[in-house]
Amino acid sequence: MFYQEIDISKQYVNTCVIFDIYTLCERSSNYKTKGIEDVTVIGGGVAGTYAAYRLRNKNLNIGLYEMSDRIGGRYFTQTLKKIPDVNIELGAMRYKPKDHVRLDNLIKELRLPIDDFELKQGIPSQTRYYLRGQQIPFPELGKPGFLPYNVKPSERLDRDNLKYKIFKENTNTTDNSEPLYTLATNDDQPLYKQSFQQVVSKSASNEAYLYLKDSNAFHEDIDDAIGVFIRKDKPIQKPFPDFGLPDVKTVVSGFSSIAETMAKKFLHESKSHSLYMNHRLVEIKPIYGGRIKLTFRKTVTRNGVTTDTKITKTVISKNVILCIPKEPLMRIRWKAVQNAMFKREVLDSSRPVLASKIFLGYPFEWWKAIRANFSHAITDLTIRQTYDWKVSKTSGRAVLLASYTDESGTVFWDRVRGQGKVVGGRRYITDVTDEVIKHVHLSLAELYQVDVRKIPYPIDGAMFIFNSYPFNGAWYNWVPGYKIEEVRFSMVKPSCSDNIFIASGSYTSHRLRGWSEGSLEAVDEVLNLFSKRGSDEEIKRRYPCRNF
Repeated sequence: MFYQEIDISKQYVNTCVIFDIYTLCERSSNYKTKGIEDVTVIGGGVAGTYAAYRLRNKNLNIGLYEMSDRIGGRYFTQTLKKIPDVNIELGAMRYKPKDHVRLDNLIKELRLPIDDFELKQGIPSQTRYYLRGQQIPFPELGKPGFLPYNVKPSERLDRDNLKYKIFKENTNTTDNSEPLYTLATNDDQPLYKQSFQQVVSKSASNEAYLYLKDSNAFHEDIDDAIGVFIRKDKPIQKPFPDFGLPDVKTVVSGFSSIAETMAKKFLHESKSHSLYMNHRLVEIKPIYGGRIKLTFRKTVTRNGVTTDTKITKTVISKNVILCIPKEPLMRIRWKAVQNAMFKREVLDSSRPVLASKIFLGYPFEWWKAIRANFSHAITDLTIRQTYDWKVSKTSGRAVLLASYTDESGTVFWDRVRGQGKVVGGRRYITDVTDEVIKHVHLSLAELYQVDVRKIPYPIDGAMFIFNSYPFNGAWYNWVPGYKIEEVRFSMVKPSCSDNIFIASGSYTSHRLRGWSEGSLEAVDEVLNLFSKRGSDEEIKRRYPCRNF
């Protein structure tokens, strides 16, 4: 919960954030420069709060700045007013302890309660495809009678085997693990410079491409060839039988509680630590003695929408860590990001992925009443994915994640959301309109093969679309043609002479894209450099300074 006290006439703004019984407020409302900060962390999402939390006990004067009135960024936990005992996750909702070691250790260190995410990433026996008007059990896709695509006879395979066939027949790969950037297609074009569609078009049919695209949970997953054909930094191998479901966890108190708890512990560690809400960084200017002048513009958040005011604030810092996505980074007046070469060779290497979620609350699990025997669906309809979310233990009311989509589906829902009346009469950025409900129900009726008139009207709902500033997307993907390691190492410290570091989850490895583990990894890389762990020669080798 958040509140603001604003008196523009007196140039006074005080913003507080309430976490349970704790109230975290700005240490000072004085808009004149007050002292010099040892470290200034920009961004109150998981990366920024993690950086502040990691530095909290280093005897430093640290300022943490967030442009909105909400801590968490893409961690966005809410509840429906009429089903208050069920958390819904509009952003991150799950993690895999085996693959996301930093996040798993962090959650345990913060002593936050965890539980199994029962839906996993879709349980095969409880997952259905609905493609081109045909309902297909997950294990049957690709088998005779269960492939509604006009593919070649040799392409009538399940997804994994078809991808492997295309990869094996079109590249110079062997059974050994070749260096990533030596992989090339048969026409000697480097694999990392091509999109998945380009590779497929060289030997497979367009129907094969559409089959793989439509049956994939996310369209963005098949953007670039490296993202499809490389798994855990190695070329894909011949698929083997699945020997079990991955261990997938969630946070009982909601993912937002991770960032909120880190911010709380950061502030309580020292009186020299400060948290400033509704501050947007607009300019970075190196000055005398290695100091850095930061100019902020005060913002105001109303109904979840953040806008600028005319109030500015200046801060002097010794070190700056930018834990923000690509788009806010590019808007800063700073010599490095305005450098044409840095933009071309580094910043332009990633692109935002539009994504959205729509949660609807019902009096009961009506889909179970019609004997739908699946808890997860992947479809070419505009809802894209559905998940049986949770049932209230007190009221029996049920929440359905009625749509989880990306790219073109998100554009559709953004357009529809602008039509119709807000359900419940509320005015907040997560509101659902009656037009959204109408179109969701039309898709659900087709998916569940039921008369749309038999679907009860929702008692509540919430949705969020990651398509606008500051996120501009739910996560970021690599653009074909870039070598990831070179970009990431150039990104960490763009200027040789200034202690300005970038720890952005927008430029994480393929294996972690779309997961917050990538943001934590980026912060740890910066903090290792910041604390000069290793010899000067080792640091220069790992993070070659190009002085953009």
